[in-house]
Amino acid sequence: NTLGNSWRIAGDVNSWEDALFAIDTNANLTQFAGPGGFNDPDMLLGSGAGSSVRLTPQQSRTQFSTWAVMAAPLLLGANVANLTVH
Repeated sequence: NTLGNSWRIAGDVNSWEDALFAIDTNANLTQFAGPGGFNDPDMLLGSGAGSSVRLTPQQSRTQFSTWAVMAAPLLLGANVANLTVH
């Protein structure tokens, strides 16, 4: 594609349930991802006080790990200056 190399596969991830839905959706779309093209399940959610939508630390780590395994873009929708370490 000459315009971009990623495409959204699910709606906005605003909860753990939304993250699970994106994971399930991606399971049926893996054949379309590869070099030069990526399934994008949405932004990563945080677990700290600076996150507008929060997951538990374990859920946040699971989301990050699963997105990485899916070769999804690892985009963070938060101000990195306000992030905390758990």
